[in-house]
Amino acid sequence: MISILFFLPGSIGILYSWHDCQNQENRRELYRETYLHYQPEAKARAIQNDITYRSNGKYMSVTSKLSVQNQNKDTLSRVILYLNPTLHVTKIQENTLKVDYSRENQVIVLHKKLAPAERITLDIDYHGKIDDAICYLDFPEEEISNETRIRQNKIFRFGKEYSFLTENYTLLHPECIWYPVCVPPANIAFPYAHETNFTHFTLNVDHKKEGEVLSQGISKTTDKGVVFVNEQALTGISLCIGKYEKKEMQLGNILLELYYFPKHKFMFDSYQITDKQLQIQITQIKNRIQSNFGRYYPFKKIMFIESPTSYTSYERKWKGGSEYIQPEIVFFPERLFTLAYSPLNVAKKVARKTNPSEDQESLNTQVEKNTLRSFEMPLLGGTYSLSPMFYDYMSFISSDKYPGVNTLLNDLIYQQDRKIMLINNEFTEEYIAVTEYLKNRCLQDGFREENLSTKTLREMIRLKAQYLKAYLSTRISLDELKQFCNDMASRLQFSEIKLEQFCEEFTDRNLLDLQSVLNHLYQEKGLPSFVVKDLQAAKIAGEENKYQIHYKVWNTAQTPGIISLGAHDMEGNSLIERNDIIPPKTCNEIYLETMQEPSQLYIQTHLSQNIPSFYYIEYENGIHQNADKKAIGIFHTDSSSFLSRDIIVDNDSDKFYFTDSTEQKRVLLSSKSKQKKYTLVCDPPQWIETITHRSFGNPIRSTYCKLADHGKRNAVWTTDISQEGTYEIFFYHQDITVSFPPVSSTFPGAKLHYAVQYAGAKKEITIEADLEAEGWISLGIFDLPKGKVQVILNDKGGIVEKDNSKQGIEAKRQLIIADAVKWVQVKRTN
Repeated sequence: MISILFFLPGSIGILYSWHDCQNQENRRELYRETYLHYQPEAKARAIQNDITYRSNGKYMSVTSKLSVQNQNKDTLSRVILYLNPTLHVTKIQENTLKVDYSRENQVIVLHKKLAPAERITLDIDYHGKIDDAICYLDFPEEEISNETRIRQNKIFRFGKEYSFLTENYTLLHPECIWYPVCVPPANIAFPYAHETNFTHFTLNVDHKKEGEVLSQGISKTTDKGVVFVNEQALTGISLCIGKYEKKEMQLGNILLELYYFPKHKFMFDSYQITDKQLQIQITQIKNRIQSNFGRYYPFKKIMFIESPTSYTSYERKWKGGSEYIQPEIVFFPERLFTLAYSPLNVAKKVARKTNPSEDQESLNTQVEKNTLRSFEMPLLGGTYSLSPMFYDYMSFISSDKYPGVNTLLNDLIYQQDRKIMLINNEFTEEYIAVTEYLKNRCLQDGFREENLSTKTLREMIRLKAQYLKAYLSTRISLDELKQFCNDMASRLQFSEIKLEQFCEEFTDRNLLDLQSVLNHLYQEKGLPSFVVKDLQAAKIAGEENKYQIHYKVWNTAQTPGIISLGAHDMEGNSLIERNDIIPPKTCNEIYLETMQEPSQLYIQTHLSQNIPSFYYIEYENGIHQNADKKAIGIFHTDSSSFLSRDIIVDNDSDKFYFTDSTEQKRVLLSSKSKQKKYTLVCDPPQWIETITHRSFGNPIRSTYCKLADHGKRNAVWTTDISQEGTYEIFFYHQDITVSFPPVSSTFPGAKLHYAVQYAGAKKEITIEADLEAEGWISLGIFDLPKGKVQVILNDKGGIVEKDNSKQGIEAKRQLIIADAVKWVQVKRTN
């Protein structure tokens, strides 16, 4: 009986929690359906919103004086507004006259026509509390319901709250729609087709209690509370009320304000460096962040506001950040808990313990500087990225015809100061999914595809932006492109820019029809497929300090593509960066000259069927070879120079297989799957297929690999010799090395055990893998009759030399590589 009494309260609590979750899921689904129902309707824009806010515990009372304009070309048959569904509207008037309206959950429908450019001003009174179920409806329920957070490999559950409205603390932001808007926070159906509304806000907060009242804009304290006036239009406004302590610093024309909970003062009082040193360090961080985003910070102040641990937001790929980042505001986690942060006093103790002989004062100063720099990385990417402040909150390019064009052009601008060669994510599932999708479809299809994941679509936009940058650079200079984009963003700050206007000005400035370029970018189906050959650099004989760079390329597909070539010197300085359009079914031979000796050559094939999309060659010991001929320019050639009479069986051929039936079945199932999966090399006990830039293949350079074992799992390459004769057999050798766990195909002592089998004969060959250069390695010369010939590689490996690694570090192990084999017919010489 006693156990039942203990059991009942717990059971009731579990049932109540389950019912609450189910109830929230049901409400979220209801709100999602409401959004989808009204999503297709043309929307007005909120031009001005003067908000008067009063709160009473968990409830608030608000008056909004909202100016709305129809900026569409056609008359609106009705005006749609959005407001949190549990906020009860008591009045909507225009010039003291009641406006006829109806309401469905978060949607308010004004039964009133609005002609193009017509503007009306509404007085709206409402009160109530916030229903968080309206937030983040573009995220799957699994992610919303998962309350687990991981910090330094430890799991925590703080609960999740998207807003706060209590007696002691308030945190409201645009996602919870706490004031009426014309454009919802997200496009539920197609996130990348979202719209943005820049509005001039004033906020009058009736608050006489203790605590800071924080919002965007210039604040002024009155006898009733605080008034915030914004000089520029914003995409949204936030309100935070609570007990905070404050620190501030002027960084040039930017005011930095830090608000933290009083009990957490210790986090910021441990700094011993002078105010001047602190200002220098933070100014350097500011400059690096601006350099990273390629723009100056557009606002006059930035507030870092500590928020409760349970306050939650999510990274939106289409936005480049999360709702933690608002115009002028960063809501950072309580005690920086969810960030990789170590308290300053702890960091100093660790530093003193590991460096006891160092001067303690200088050591403390260095720790403080390093701690400050550690705050920089989260602001450059991910959930706390400041990207929206530099892009979407600064200006927004809208288009009905080209969804996601704002994200596309933002990516283009963001990539301005980045080398084309180095923007690669080929080994991600998203990259491979994009190339598979675009083989017979286009970007426009991607925006209409409901089953396409947001991550894949985001990667598609990034790659299209990279391609667009390379294409435009063949027509105009990159400096000119950068100047135009930044001029446009600066001149039209804090406003929505119609794509038609952007394209018109672009055409006028650069004599390039950007509209037709975008149409091609969105509508063209298929991807180019390149064969790249003979990438090399050589001296030009008889001319001092003059070098020739040469390569051949064949686009075998029906779709045009772009090849980018880059050359760097020993210090990593760029010597050449050139982009060339390669038409369909075209073979080109390209010669370039440079006055400095290149140390590295890169080729980037951009958005193509080639995976990886880059090729490179290094000259660690300098260039000693002379050029065969002196030439410069692009020369057309034919495909004969790319074709080979040799017999080649690659690892993706149906003439390559594994003798282990279980292994072979698994590989066959993988190859027949909708999207073939490749695995990053680590320490696979079974054969796995991976992609490396050193592998053989076209357009996908892949290979199979596994850890060395007992020699019982064989890889087999088979061919039929149609003409008997003498053949030299080669295998393709490469170095794949992983630092941890320590595995490599070329550790000292690594061996490869091959066998060549034909006409009842079998010859075994052992290769010292660590002594061979990468590329085609001979297994020997054989007199082969007509018929079947097999090359067999077992997984035995060699005895890898041990080192004096510390205990706890795994021993080195050999990686067995199974890539390609070729048969070359040769003439016997006596």
